[in-house]
Amino acid sequence: MPSLADMERVLENLDRRLRGVEQLLPTLATKADLDRYATKSDLERFATKADLERFATKADLGRFATKADLESGLAQVRAFTEQVRDEVRSLAEGYELLSGRVDSLSTDVRGVLYTLDTLVTRLEAKNVI
Repeated sequence: MPSLADMERVLENLDRRLRGVEQLLPTLATKADLDRYATKSDLERFATKADLERFATKADLGRFATKADLESGLAQVRAFTEQVRDEVRSLAEGYELLSGRVDSLSTDVRGVLYTLDTLVTRLEAKNVI
């Protein structure tokens, strides 16, 4: 049979361990605390690893354009668009210039036609033609 000192040592050891457990208990979650988390049956509604295997992996996506590639392409498109705008502006200015010249030539041709008409009328009046 154990001596009284041995029994006191065992009880002190148990008491010390019980104080450790008492300090730990308040930090553990209760059943009510755990109710707000998903249960195993809740998780069955979501996709499994097998379900997800039919989708592209990161390695599969490596052959597609990256964000940097798209930004570079967008910068090139913007530069090209600006170049086209400059060319359209230049064409519009040229059109405006030519339009003014055509109007001027049209006025000149009307003047020449009027003069020719007048001359023909005078020649007809003199019975020359």
